[in-house]
Amino acid sequence: MTTFLVLSIALMILNALDIVTTHNAIKSGKGMEGNPVVLWLMRVFGSAWWLPKSVVVALPIISYYYAQESVFAMTTLLILIIGYSYVVYNNYKTWRGNK
Repeated sequence: MTTFLVLSIALMILNALDIVTTHNAIKSGKGMEGNPVVLWLMRVFGSAWWLPKSVVVALPIISYYYAQESVFAMTTLLILIIGYSYVVYNNYKTWRGNK
């Protein structure tokens, strides 16, 4: 397995965890969406807000096809993984009431 594929899978997992922890934090009444783009998606798509957000999952696959593990693509993936890791951690803390 290439490094790029491993990073892509990590991003996909973090995106799914972000959706689940965001949903649970909001549903518990302890959290609210802080990203204005996702908030707009929630208003427009209702309970299916996560569908268009999941398009992020397709980005590594598309970039892999075109970029072929370029430094830019790898760096972008790493930045996204760091960002999503923080978001998922914060969502989890909020959902569990530890914020």
